[in-house]
Amino acid sequence: MRLTCLKCGHQVELAIGPHGARIPCVCGQEHTYPEVLNTGVRPSAAAAERSRSRAFRAAGLVKNIGGFALGLAFLGILFFPLALAGAAGGVYVLTMLRGPVGRYSGRRSAIVAVVVGISVFLAEGVFAVRYVKERHRQRLEALQTAVDDDLRALLRAERLYRADNDTYGTFKEFRFKPRQGKYTLYLGLDDFVGAERDGEKVVDPLPVGLVPAVSESSFTAMAVANIDGDGFLDVWTINDRGTVAHLQDDVEDQLLTPETTPAAGAPAGSDAGQGSEANVPESTTPSAAAPDAGGPEPVPSTPEAEGEAAATP
Repeated sequence: MRLTCLKCGHQVELAIGPHGARIPCVCGQEHTYPEVLNTGVRPSAAAAERSRSRAFRAAGLVKNIGGFALGLAFLGILFFPLALAGAAGGVYVLTMLRGPVGRYSGRRSAIVAVVVGISVFLAEGVFAVRYVKERHRQRLEALQTAVDDDLRALLRAERLYRADNDTYGTFKEFRFKPRQGKYTLYLGLDDFVGAERDGEKVVDPLPVGLVPAVSESSFTAMAVANIDGDGFLDVWTINDRGTVAHLQDDVEDQLLTPETTPAAGAPAGSDAGQGSEANVPESTTPSAAAPDAGGPEPVPSTPEAEGEAAATP
């Protein structure tokens, strides 16, 4: 039979002795034990280890810190920062607690807490980062959708101005305030309406090579914004026919060709503001021409008709 010292954890082999015998420990502590009867039954090592662990915890010398850390690690599934706290508690038990105190403070639970805590924190951290990026992307795409409203409103204002003055006007000739106002609108190199983002007035520079213009019979307006804070700009354009085109995509940071430019603001099959008739190619082949309303309808040629025509003198 063994006696475990609750001060240092040293185990002392006991022999049958008189009642109240005093046994010294290596740490200097003396212990007494009642009369022991040898029954010849030896407990298993695992059972003895559990008994010593309960004895240490009952005496208040150690705490089940490893089990507490494991609980925090599993709670991290609901609130992922707790998983990191559980992993930190497990590392504390494994590295800072030495000797019998560390041995009976839940080392196995601490190991599981480290594995579970780090795994949960990494998995849910990756999910949180993806969620934040997706929300940011949706906000930028919402800004891109809103610019179509401003360009359509500018088109209506230009058509109303031309109806009264027989010419398209500039921002210096009529007042225009965009409803959304997130993009800088250009009708000329020095003719623009500034944007307002995050409560501040902003004038986004016009990219090199893009020239908006206004004439008596036509106009081309451009909307420019830096919506994600990098060096790339988001550029949209609209003309007097109502055709809206996306020239530069600031979300994807790429230049758009006419083949990849989406048809903004107009449903499939519409005329995009009465200006898409120029995009419909006209057929110039004789077979596609409509028959004259006053003449007879043409008779299709067949092999039998050609044979009869050849046999006629």
